[in-house]
Amino acid sequence: MRFINFLKSDYRLRIFCYFSIWLCYLSFMSQASLRGIDWLPFQEERVRNAIAHMLDNPALLKYGLTSWLPLDFSEKEIYAVQAHEYIHYYALMKIGGEQLFSKVAPHVDKLIIFLLSFSVAEISLKLFEKYKNLSSNIIGVSSFIIFSTSPYTYRMLLASWQDTYFLLFLFISYLLFYSSKYRIGLAVLTYGLLWQYHWSALLGFLYLLIYIYVFIFNKNKNLILIFPPGFRSKIKSKIFIIVFFFAPLINLIQNIFLRINGYQLSNSSFLFRVGINNALNWHHGGWISALQFIGGNRISFCLQPASFNVDLADINFVQIFTYNCIFSIISFSTISIIAIISYSLFARKEVYSRWILVPLFITFIVFISIFQQALAAHLQGHSIFFAPIFSIGIISIFFQFSWLKKNHLYSHILFFTIVFGVVITNIRVSFLTGVNG
Repeated sequence: MRFINFLKSDYRLRIFCYFSIWLCYLSFMSQASLRGIDWLPFQEERVRNAIAHMLDNPALLKYGLTSWLPLDFSEKEIYAVQAHEYIHYYALMKIGGEQLFSKVAPHVDKLIIFLLSFSVAEISLKLFEKYKNLSSNIIGVSSFIIFSTSPYTYRMLLASWQDTYFLLFLFISYLLFYSSKYRIGLAVLTYGLLWQYHWSALLGFLYLLIYIYVFIFNKNKNLILIFPPGFRSKIKSKIFIIVFFFAPLINLIQNIFLRINGYQLSNSSFLFRVGINNALNWHHGGWISALQFIGGNRISFCLQPASFNVDLADINFVQIFTYNCIFSIISFSTISIIAIISYSLFARKEVYSRWILVPLFITFIVFISIFQQALAAHLQGHSIFFAPIFSIGIISIFFQFSWLKKNHLYSHILFFTIVFGVVITNIRVSFLTGVNG
């Protein structure tokens, strides 16, 4: 009983657990995973190229941009990315040169992912705090360990995408809204949206449609609860909507200036990411291919040529690997589908938590539906957006059952047993990560 009360009341223990779990996980994966926990070569090359342009290409920096292509590739051909996304790496190079950059830069993303895992865990605690059948610290720690060990999160260690930073600032803004710090929260959200204008635009259109439906057509006033607290009046909701269109507008202006000044962009076009720009876009396999993120990894990784040479008298290691690899991904797919169903049921029931749950879920579904090629080709990147849905969905399962008792030790043992079963599957599927996810 004292142990359970201690877990309930001491937030310092929860934070200590977050940090300890993260360090233990990194230590384990650095030894056990084939890919390790550091940048893949192409990720380091991109970061170094971006910094090189910031240091030696002021003509590009004046547009607020840098490039993933080498400086000597072509003066006018670039792969444009936002310069502010590399400002922390740039600062390391300016302050300490190559020596400091090499030692510190690869670990910056580990800190960002830890903070994101922390934020998701604290949001989960807020979502489930009214339930009395599990201790609050148990919920927080369980959310943290599920999110931080998911295959989606692991891939961000190897090659972090802008989506990671976007989600971090998004969830920090949610925590600030929970604390009634609306102005600071809106400022953090506005900056976070600059990291991913795709998600920014999709969320903006979602909120705009809700605004039109509620205030213009004067229907279903309850839909205003999709807006965060503090932004549910007619004027405040307008301000909230506007901030979502800053990032797309800035991106559009930058592209116009680049083209006027003769720059050739290597960035993929909108139709290419949709998958219908031409018949030679072989990375597009339709909606089913876009949905492969549910398995955590591509099942094609399991299908080695030697596995098809079936000889019942000599079943080799490749065939054993293929069998267990496929079932690992199927197992994770099953868990993901259960998490999605539970997440949906929880969102339907928790009316006053929908401002967090609904926009996240609907935006991801819309993104999958439109950018089918992007999800199919870049499983390692955009799927991080599914990680909080996965984590919250798993935790919400346990609040469907009244037989879990907060002051009953066996309830906590059963809860942790199932959570660790999910975590083991997370790690197993993370082991199957290929170079491109």
